[in-house]
Amino acid sequence: MVTIPTNMGDDSIARSGMGDELNFIPTDKQNLMAVGYNNIFVIGDATNLPSSKAGSVAHFQSDILFENL
Repeated sequence: MVTIPTNMGDDSIARSGMGDELNFIPTDKQNLMAVGYNNIFVIGDATNLPSSKAGSVAHFQSDILFENL
C-alpha cells in the first residue's frame, strides 16, 4: 500500500484563525482578497484556490494582485 499525506497549508495559517480545515486561506478568485477581510491579499500556497501549488502560479497571480492594489 502506498499512502500520500494530505496537502495542507502552513501551521501559521491555522494559528492566525484565517484558515479553513486544511490551513488554506479562503480566497476570492476574482481579486485574490482573503474572504472576510478587505485589506488582505493572498497568493500562492496560502490560497484555497483550485490551482497548482507551484511557484509559477504565484508569479501569475501577482499580475492580478498588482491590478487590484
